Amino acid sequence: MGASETIIESALAPGGCRRVILATVSLAGGVLLTVLLILSFIATWAGVGDATLHPLAILIDPAHPSTIYAGTEQGIVMVSRDNGLDWTAYHAGLPSGAVVASLAAIPGTEHLLAGTDHGIFASTDGGRAWAGWGSGLPATLTVDALAVVTPDARTLLAGGTTGMYRSTDGGQTWNSATSGLPSGSSVYGLDVTAGHIFAALIPGGVYVSADAGMNWSPSGHGLPATVNAFVVAHASPTRLYAGTSAGVYRSTDGGASWVPSSVGLGTMNRAISLAADPQNPSFLLAGTDTGVFRSEDGGTTWARLGGLPAPPGQSVGVVALAHPAAGSTVYYAAADQLYRYPQPFTLSRAIFQGIGIVADLALLAILGLLLAQQVRAAR
Repeated sequence: MGASETIIESALAPGGCRRVILATVSLAGGVLLTVLLILSFIATWAGVGDATLHPLAILIDPAHPSTIYAGTEQGIVMVSRDNGLDWTAYHAGLPSGAVVASLAAIPGTEHLLAGTDHGIFASTDGGRAWAGWGSGLPATLTVDALAVVTPDARTLLAGGTTGMYRSTDGGQTWNSATSGLPSGSSVYGLDVTAGHIFAALIPGGVYVSADAGMNWSPSGHGLPATVNAFVVAHASPTRLYAGTSAGVYRSTDGGASWVPSSVGLGTMNRAISLAADPQNPSFLLAGTDTGVFRSEDGGTTWARLGGLPAPPGQSVGVVALAHPAAGSTVYYAAADQLYRYPQPFTLSRAIFQGIGIVADLALLAILGLLLAQQVRAAR
Protein backbone atom coordinates (compact mmCIF):
# COMPACT_ATOMS: atom_id res chain seq x y z
CA MET A 1 0.00 0.00 0.00
CA GLY A 2 1.38 3.35 -0.95
CA ALA A 3 1.84 6.37 1.33
CA SER A 4 -1.02 8.24 -0.34
CA GLU A 5 -3.40 5.33 0.32
CA THR A 6 -2.36 5.24 3.96
CA ILE A 7 -3.17 8.96 4.34
CA ILE A 8 -6.60 8.51 2.70
CA GLU A 9 -7.46 5.57 4.95
CA SER A 10 -6.38 7.56 8.01
CA ALA A 11 -8.55 10.52 6.99
CA LEU A 12 -11.55 8.22 6.46
CA ALA A 13 -11.14 6.45 9.80
CA PRO A 14 -13.74 7.45 12.45
CA GLY A 15 -11.28 9.67 14.33
CA GLY A 16 -10.07 11.21 11.12
CA CYS A 17 -13.62 11.99 9.99
CA ARG A 18 -14.39 13.70 13.28
CA ARG A 19 -11.23 15.74 13.02
CA VAL A 20 -12.01 16.74 9.43
CA ILE A 21 -15.58 17.73 10.34
CA LEU A 22 -14.42 19.61 13.43
CA ALA A 23 -11.72 21.36 11.44
CA THR A 24 -14.22 22.35 8.73
CA VAL A 25 -16.74 23.69 11.25
CA SER A 26 -14.02 25.53 13.17
CA LEU A 27 -12.65 27.04 9.98
CA ALA A 28 -16.12 28.22 8.89
CA GLY A 29 -16.77 29.72 12.31
CA GLY A 30 -13.37 31.36 12.30
CA VAL A 31 -13.98 32.90 8.89
CA LEU A 32 -17.37 34.25 10.04
CA LEU A 33 -15.98 35.72 13.24
CA THR A 34 -13.04 37.23 11.36
CA VAL A 35 -15.38 38.88 8.84
CA LEU A 36 -17.54 40.29 11.66
CA LEU A 37 -14.45 41.49 13.47
CA ILE A 38 -13.12 43.24 10.38
CA LEU A 39 -16.50 44.87 9.78
CA SER A 40 -16.56 46.14 13.37
CA PHE A 41 -13.32 48.04 12.71
CA ILE A 42 -14.38 49.56 9.37
CA ALA A 43 -15.39 53.23 9.67
CA THR A 44 -19.06 53.73 8.81
CA TRP A 45 -21.85 56.21 9.44
CA ALA A 46 -23.98 55.96 12.57
CA GLY A 47 -27.12 57.82 13.59
CA VAL A 48 -26.62 59.98 16.68
CA GLY A 49 -28.87 62.14 18.81
CA ASP A 50 -32.67 61.98 18.78
CA ALA A 51 -33.82 60.54 15.46
CA THR A 52 -37.25 62.20 15.75
CA LEU A 53 -36.05 65.82 15.80
CA HIS A 54 -35.15 66.30 12.09
CA PRO A 55 -31.91 68.35 12.29
CA LEU A 56 -31.36 71.26 9.92
CA ALA A 57 -28.23 73.04 11.15
CA ILE A 58 -24.90 71.92 12.62
CA LEU A 59 -22.33 74.02 14.45
CA ILE A 60 -18.92 72.81 15.61
CA ASP A 61 -17.72 74.89 18.56
CA PRO A 62 -14.64 76.67 17.16
CA ALA A 63 -12.90 76.70 20.54
CA HIS A 64 -13.90 73.17 21.58
CA PRO A 65 -14.37 70.95 18.49
CA SER A 66 -15.71 68.07 20.58
CA THR A 67 -18.80 70.22 21.31
CA ILE A 68 -21.44 69.90 18.59
CA TYR A 69 -24.72 71.83 18.28
CA ALA A 70 -27.60 70.73 16.04
CA GLY A 71 -30.66 72.86 15.33
CA THR A 72 -33.90 71.03 14.54
CA GLU A 73 -37.38 71.55 13.10
CA GLN A 74 -39.02 71.18 16.53
CA GLY A 75 -37.64 74.24 18.30
CA ILE A 76 -34.95 72.17 20.01
CA VAL A 77 -31.16 72.43 19.93
CA MET A 78 -29.30 69.16 20.53
CA VAL A 79 -25.88 69.49 22.17
CA SER A 80 -23.07 66.97 22.52
CA ARG A 81 -19.98 67.81 24.53
CA ASP A 82 -18.14 64.52 23.89
CA ASN A 83 -17.87 64.48 20.08
CA GLY A 84 -21.25 62.95 19.39
CA LEU A 85 -21.37 60.15 21.96
CA ASP A 86 -24.03 61.64 24.26
CA TRP A 87 -26.60 64.29 23.42
CA THR A 88 -28.86 66.61 25.43
CA ALA A 89 -31.89 68.41 24.02
CA TYR A 90 -32.43 72.05 25.05
CA HIS A 91 -35.47 74.16 24.22
CA ALA A 92 -35.93 76.68 27.08
CA GLY A 93 -36.80 80.03 25.55
CA LEU A 94 -37.25 78.75 21.98
CA PRO A 95 -40.78 78.85 20.51
CA SER A 96 -42.43 75.47 20.32
CA GLY A 97 -42.02 74.07 16.83
CA ALA A 98 -39.65 76.82 15.69
CA VAL A 99 -37.45 75.83 12.75
CA VAL A 100 -33.83 76.30 13.88
CA ALA A 101 -32.26 76.75 10.44
CA SER A 102 -28.85 78.25 11.31
CA LEU A 103 -26.40 78.51 14.20
CA ALA A 104 -23.39 80.73 14.92
CA ALA A 105 -20.91 81.11 17.77
CA ILE A 106 -19.33 84.25 19.19
CA PRO A 107 -15.62 83.35 19.36
CA GLY A 108 -14.12 82.96 22.82
CA THR A 109 -17.48 82.83 24.64
CA GLU A 110 -20.43 80.51 25.26
CA HIS A 111 -22.60 82.99 23.37
CA LEU A 112 -24.54 81.33 20.55
CA LEU A 113 -27.01 82.63 17.97
CA ALA A 114 -29.84 80.61 16.43
CA GLY A 115 -31.60 81.70 13.25
CA THR A 116 -35.21 80.51 13.10
CA ASP A 117 -38.50 81.18 11.36
CA HIS A 118 -39.42 83.22 14.46
CA GLY A 119 -36.38 85.51 14.36
CA ILE A 120 -32.99 85.26 16.02
CA PHE A 121 -32.43 83.81 19.47
CA ALA A 122 -29.35 84.01 21.66
CA SER A 123 -27.86 81.80 24.35
CA THR A 124 -25.14 82.89 26.77
CA ASP A 125 -24.69 79.51 28.46
CA GLY A 126 -23.70 77.17 25.66
CA GLY A 127 -27.19 76.49 24.33
CA ARG A 128 -28.95 75.54 27.57
CA ALA A 129 -31.34 78.52 27.58
CA TRP A 130 -32.39 80.94 24.84
CA ALA A 131 -33.99 84.38 24.53
CA GLY A 132 -35.27 86.46 21.62
CA TRP A 133 -32.55 88.74 20.27
CA GLY A 134 -32.92 92.05 18.56
CA SER A 135 -35.54 93.95 16.62
CA GLY A 136 -36.00 95.04 13.02
CA LEU A 137 -36.24 91.66 11.33
CA PRO A 138 -39.43 90.98 9.33
CA ALA A 139 -41.81 88.43 10.82
CA THR A 140 -41.79 86.47 7.56
CA LEU A 141 -38.01 85.94 7.58
CA THR A 142 -36.55 82.46 8.10
CA VAL A 143 -32.91 83.05 9.02
CA ASP A 144 -31.00 80.46 6.99
CA ALA A 145 -27.52 81.97 7.41
CA LEU A 146 -25.68 83.83 10.18
CA ALA A 147 -22.22 85.39 10.20
CA VAL A 148 -20.10 87.11 12.84
CA VAL A 149 -18.31 89.78 10.80
CA THR A 150 -16.02 91.56 13.27
CA PRO A 151 -13.86 90.07 16.05
CA ASP A 152 -15.78 91.99 18.72
CA ALA A 153 -19.05 90.50 17.38
CA ARG A 154 -20.60 93.94 17.09
CA THR A 155 -21.26 93.55 13.36
CA LEU A 156 -23.42 90.58 12.43
CA LEU A 157 -25.20 89.47 9.27
CA ALA A 158 -28.39 87.45 8.94
CA GLY A 159 -29.64 86.14 5.61
CA GLY A 160 -32.69 84.19 4.63
CA THR A 161 -35.89 84.04 2.67
CA THR A 162 -36.40 87.81 2.41
CA GLY A 163 -32.85 89.00 1.85
CA MET A 164 -29.93 90.23 3.97
CA TYR A 165 -29.94 92.08 7.30
CA ARG A 166 -27.12 93.70 9.26
CA SER A 167 -26.55 94.63 12.89
CA THR A 168 -23.77 96.89 14.20
CA ASP A 169 -24.70 96.69 17.88
CA GLY A 170 -24.20 93.00 18.55
CA GLY A 171 -27.62 91.95 17.31
CA GLN A 172 -29.85 94.30 19.29
CA THR A 173 -31.16 96.04 16.17
CA TRP A 174 -31.19 94.96 12.52
CA ASN A 175 -31.51 96.83 9.22
CA SER A 176 -31.82 95.74 5.60
CA ALA A 177 -28.44 95.26 3.88
CA THR A 178 -29.38 94.49 0.29
CA SER A 179 -27.53 97.27 -1.54
CA GLY A 180 -26.27 95.63 -4.73
CA LEU A 181 -28.07 92.32 -4.20
CA PRO A 182 -30.69 91.18 -6.73
CA SER A 183 -34.23 91.69 -5.51
CA GLY A 184 -36.24 88.62 -4.58
CA SER A 185 -33.21 86.47 -3.79
CA SER A 186 -32.89 84.28 -0.71
CA VAL A 187 -29.61 84.01 1.20
CA TYR A 188 -28.62 80.42 1.98
CA GLY A 189 -24.95 80.75 2.86
CA LEU A 190 -22.49 83.23 4.40
CA ASP A 191 -18.75 83.00 4.95
CA VAL A 192 -16.26 85.57 6.17
CA THR A 193 -12.60 85.81 5.21
CA ALA A 194 -10.00 88.53 5.60
CA GLY A 195 -11.61 91.74 4.39
CA HIS A 196 -14.47 90.09 2.51
CA ILE A 197 -17.87 88.50 3.12
CA PHE A 198 -19.36 86.09 0.62
CA ALA A 199 -23.06 85.30 0.28
CA ALA A 200 -24.70 82.42 -1.59
CA LEU A 201 -28.02 83.40 -3.16
CA ILE A 202 -30.97 81.60 -4.74
CA PRO A 203 -31.27 82.85 -7.43
CA GLY A 204 -28.26 85.05 -8.01
CA GLY A 205 -25.13 83.02 -7.37
CA VAL A 206 -22.33 84.41 -5.19
CA TYR A 207 -21.99 88.03 -4.08
CA VAL A 208 -19.16 89.68 -2.17
CA SER A 209 -18.94 92.63 0.21
CA ALA A 210 -15.72 94.48 1.08
CA ASP A 211 -17.32 96.89 3.59
CA ALA A 212 -18.69 94.57 6.29
CA GLY A 213 -21.94 93.88 4.47
CA MET A 214 -23.15 97.37 3.61
CA ASN A 215 -22.74 96.98 -0.17
CA TRP A 216 -22.56 93.91 -2.40
CA SER A 217 -21.33 93.08 -5.90
CA PRO A 218 -21.53 89.90 -7.99
CA SER A 219 -18.69 87.41 -7.71
CA GLY A 220 -20.04 84.63 -9.82
CA HIS A 221 -18.52 84.71 -13.30
CA GLY A 222 -19.01 81.18 -14.60
CA LEU A 223 -21.43 80.06 -11.88
CA PRO A 224 -25.01 78.80 -12.35
CA ALA A 225 -27.71 81.11 -11.06
CA THR A 226 -28.65 78.87 -8.13
CA VAL A 227 -26.07 78.46 -5.38
CA ASN A 228 -27.07 76.34 -2.39
CA ALA A 229 -23.89 76.60 -0.35
CA PHE A 230 -20.59 78.37 -0.15
CA VAL A 231 -17.36 77.87 1.77
CA VAL A 232 -13.95 79.51 1.98
CA ALA A 233 -10.90 77.27 2.43
CA HIS A 234 -9.59 79.43 5.27
CA ALA A 235 -6.19 77.75 5.17
CA SER A 236 -5.89 79.29 1.68
CA PRO A 237 -8.43 82.18 1.58
CA THR A 238 -8.33 82.71 -2.19
CA ARG A 239 -9.80 79.21 -2.67
CA LEU A 240 -13.59 79.36 -2.70
CA TYR A 241 -16.17 76.63 -3.34
CA ALA A 242 -19.83 76.89 -4.30
CA GLY A 243 -22.44 74.15 -4.15
CA THR A 244 -24.97 74.27 -6.98
CA SER A 245 -27.67 72.17 -8.61
CA ALA A 246 -24.97 71.05 -11.07
CA GLY A 247 -22.42 70.04 -8.46
CA VAL A 248 -19.43 71.91 -7.03
CA TYR A 249 -17.69 74.91 -8.58
CA ARG A 250 -14.26 76.20 -7.55
CA SER A 251 -12.51 79.56 -7.62
CA THR A 252 -8.78 79.94 -7.00
CA ASP A 253 -8.69 83.72 -7.47
CA GLY A 254 -10.88 84.93 -4.62
CA GLY A 255 -14.15 84.58 -6.52
CA ALA A 256 -13.27 86.47 -9.70
CA SER A 257 -13.91 83.37 -11.82
CA TRP A 258 -15.34 79.89 -11.31
CA VAL A 259 -14.95 76.49 -12.98
CA PRO A 260 -16.79 73.16 -12.50
CA SER A 261 -15.13 70.90 -9.94
CA SER A 262 -17.35 67.83 -9.69
CA VAL A 263 -15.42 64.83 -11.04
CA GLY A 264 -16.65 61.83 -9.02
CA LEU A 265 -19.87 63.42 -7.76
CA GLY A 266 -21.96 61.96 -10.57
CA THR A 267 -24.18 63.60 -13.14
CA MET A 268 -26.32 66.46 -11.83
CA ASN A 269 -25.70 65.58 -8.18
CA ARG A 270 -26.86 68.69 -6.34
CA ALA A 271 -24.34 69.95 -3.77
CA ILE A 272 -26.41 71.16 -0.83
CA SER A 273 -23.68 71.94 1.68
CA LEU A 274 -19.91 72.25 1.86
CA ALA A 275 -17.23 72.12 4.55
CA ALA A 276 -13.49 72.81 4.37
CA ASP A 277 -10.71 71.67 6.66
CA PRO A 278 -9.46 74.81 8.47
CA GLN A 279 -5.87 73.54 8.35
CA ASN A 280 -5.68 71.65 5.05
CA PRO A 281 -7.01 73.62 2.05
CA SER A 282 -7.12 70.47 -0.09
CA PHE A 283 -9.56 68.56 2.14
CA LEU A 284 -13.26 69.25 1.46
CA LEU A 285 -16.64 67.70 2.11
CA ALA A 286 -19.81 68.01 0.03
CA GLY A 287 -23.27 67.05 1.24
CA THR A 288 -25.47 66.06 -1.69
CA ASP A 289 -28.84 64.51 -2.47
CA THR A 290 -27.14 61.11 -2.65
CA GLY A 291 -24.83 61.26 0.34
CA VAL A 292 -21.54 62.80 1.47
CA PHE A 293 -18.44 63.05 -0.72
CA ARG A 294 -14.83 63.81 0.17
CA SER A 295 -12.08 65.50 -1.84
CA GLU A 296 -8.43 65.39 -0.88
CA ASP A 297 -7.13 67.38 -3.84
CA GLY A 298 -8.89 70.70 -3.49
CA GLY A 299 -12.09 69.63 -5.23
CA THR A 300 -10.48 68.27 -8.39
CA THR A 301 -11.91 64.80 -7.73
CA TRP A 302 -14.45 63.44 -5.25
CA ALA A 303 -15.19 60.05 -3.67
CA ARG A 304 -18.13 58.89 -1.60
CA LEU A 305 -17.45 58.91 2.13
CA GLY A 306 -18.54 55.51 3.40
CA GLY A 307 -22.22 54.90 2.88
CA LEU A 308 -25.08 56.47 4.75
CA PRO A 309 -27.57 53.96 6.22
CA ALA A 310 -30.10 55.31 3.73
CA PRO A 311 -29.37 57.98 1.12
CA PRO A 312 -31.12 61.18 2.22
CA GLY A 313 -32.64 61.84 -1.21
CA GLN A 314 -34.09 65.15 -0.12
CA SER A 315 -33.30 68.84 -0.20
CA VAL A 316 -32.13 69.30 3.39
CA GLY A 317 -28.60 68.28 4.20
CA VAL A 318 -25.82 70.01 6.14
CA VAL A 319 -22.30 68.66 6.41
CA ALA A 320 -19.79 69.77 9.06
CA LEU A 321 -16.22 68.79 9.88
CA ALA A 322 -14.89 68.67 13.46
CA HIS A 323 -11.11 69.08 13.23
CA PRO A 324 -8.49 68.57 14.51
CA ALA A 325 -9.11 67.95 18.23
CA ALA A 326 -12.08 65.67 17.53
CA GLY A 327 -10.19 63.47 15.09
CA SER A 328 -11.62 64.76 11.79
CA THR A 329 -15.15 63.65 12.62
CA VAL A 330 -17.83 64.35 10.01
CA TYR A 331 -21.44 65.18 10.84
CA TYR A 332 -24.29 65.16 8.34
CA ALA A 333 -27.82 66.35 9.05
CA ALA A 334 -30.40 64.62 6.88
CA ALA A 335 -34.17 64.98 7.13
CA ASP A 336 -34.44 61.74 9.06
CA GLN A 337 -31.53 62.00 11.51
CA LEU A 338 -28.12 63.39 12.41
CA TYR A 339 -25.30 61.09 11.27
CA ARG A 340 -21.68 60.84 12.41
CA TYR A 341 -18.66 59.42 10.56
CA PRO A 342 -16.93 57.44 11.82
CA GLN A 343 -19.39 55.93 14.26
CA PRO A 344 -18.74 56.72 17.95
CA PHE A 345 -16.46 54.26 19.74
CA THR A 346 -18.69 52.79 22.45
CA LEU A 347 -18.04 50.30 25.25
CA SER A 348 -20.31 47.70 23.65
CA ARG A 349 -18.43 47.98 20.36
CA ALA A 350 -15.10 47.65 22.18
CA ILE A 351 -16.35 44.53 24.01
CA PHE A 352 -17.54 43.01 20.74
CA GLN A 353 -14.16 43.63 19.15
CA GLY A 354 -12.36 42.17 22.18
CA ILE A 355 -14.50 39.01 22.11
CA GLY A 356 -13.89 38.68 18.38
CA ILE A 357 -10.13 38.90 18.80
CA VAL A 358 -10.06 36.32 21.63
CA ALA A 359 -12.38 33.97 19.71
CA ASP A 360 -10.26 34.22 16.56
CA LEU A 361 -7.09 33.45 18.51
CA ALA A 362 -8.77 30.46 20.18
CA LEU A 363 -9.98 29.10 16.83
CA LEU A 364 -6.53 29.50 15.32
CA ALA A 365 -5.10 27.50 18.23
CA ILE A 366 -7.70 24.74 17.76
CA LEU A 367 -7.05 24.55 14.03
CA GLY A 368 -3.33 24.36 14.72
CA LEU A 369 -3.82 21.43 17.11
CA LEU A 370 -6.10 19.65 14.64
CA LEU A 371 -3.58 20.11 11.85
CA ALA A 372 -0.79 18.76 14.04
CA GLN A 373 -2.91 15.68 14.93
CA GLN A 374 -3.74 15.13 11.27
CA VAL A 375 -0.06 15.26 10.32
CA ARG A 376 0.86 12.81 13.07
CA ALA A 377 -1.96 10.45 12.08
CA ALA A 378 -0.83 10.52 8.47
CA ARG A 379 2.70 9.38 9.27
